[in-house]
Amino acid sequence: MDGPRAWDADITVRWEITGGERVTMRLRDGVLTHVRGSGPAAAEPDVTFALAEADLRGVLLGTLGPSDLAARDGVEVTGDTAKLTELLGHLGAPDPDFAIVTP
Repeated sequence: MDGPRAWDADITVRWEITGGERVTMRLRDGVLTHVRGSGPAAAEPDVTFALAEADLRGVLLGTLGPSDLAARDGVEVTGDTAKLTELLGHLGAPDPDFAIVTP
């Protein structure tokens, strides 16, 4: 996540996975968080996708774009699909030299 570039963003995307649980992702103040299930921490979504896990994996791996996702059979979309495009637009390129653990 490119935190500085996403500082003013407030985007909430909900994934309702077939046969699984509900996951809500929220980008706010440059920080991306997620909540499983429902409750006060799972804010009202800008867009909700009801889909199979394989379709979600396609989006997360970058092999399936937001517009392709909305057009797929078995995917139900409620809300503004442009919010997913906006969220993905705040992702930066991964740094292969990122130090996960430093001595």
